[in-house]
Amino acid sequence: MALLSVDPGDIVAIPTVRGGQRGFVLSRIIVPIRLRTIEVFKNFHTNFGMTEERVLEQDFSVENRLFAPVYASMDFSKWVGKVKWSILHKDPSYHREQSRYSDIEIMGPPAEYKEFGVYYKGGQRCFEPPGVRRSIEDSMIYSNTQLMFRIGLHMSGEMAPGEAMNTAKERALLEKYGMDWLVNGTNAWAPISDAIATEMKEAQAKNRAKAKRAAAKLSKPDEM
Repeated sequence: MALLSVDPGDIVAIPTVRGGQRGFVLSRIIVPIRLRTIEVFKNFHTNFGMTEERVLEQDFSVENRLFAPVYASMDFSKWVGKVKWSILHKDPSYHREQSRYSDIEIMGPPAEYKEFGVYYKGGQRCFEPPGVRRSIEDSMIYSNTQLMFRIGLHMSGEMAPGEAMNTAKERALLEKYGMDWLVNGTNAWAPISDAIATEMKEAQAKNRAKAKRAAAKLSKPDEM
């Protein structure tokens, strides 16, 4: 297993497919340790050589999230994809309140949420009022392929933007499609992840080489 080393504010490209076309969506690391919390954004991109300048032009607002923030492992292996995803931008000045961390709600373990209303808001343990249970994100830690499968559900229109994944939603999907659909569909993302991540790394390497050549040219004294 190989954990992707990230810092708060890092923009990570997550491979995905839309309408049969390979591409990626952008995500941002909110909390990088323990329960690694990320947000994923709606826009689908196909330019694997996206420059850092172009990344900074993107919409990283709460309103442009594909779904509410979730926990993600970003741990790589032959079962969930071996090629690490690209970090397209690092922002040392980022603060998690730029992502409204204090407003992020994730339910506790499903049994605890159902019985006691336990959920977490901004990382703090909270309780729903008696008789109140909402459709919010559950507390699963997504593996890479699970995260890609989830994104794929939104890309295909199976899930609406902003729709939460929790026990009730998962049960509805399983009743509609069956367990084989879930297992096989999730596993299918590992080779797709590696193919897209490899193509992106090659494109990004070309960007760095081009930038290095340009810098060298600028620093070279003019010949007499």
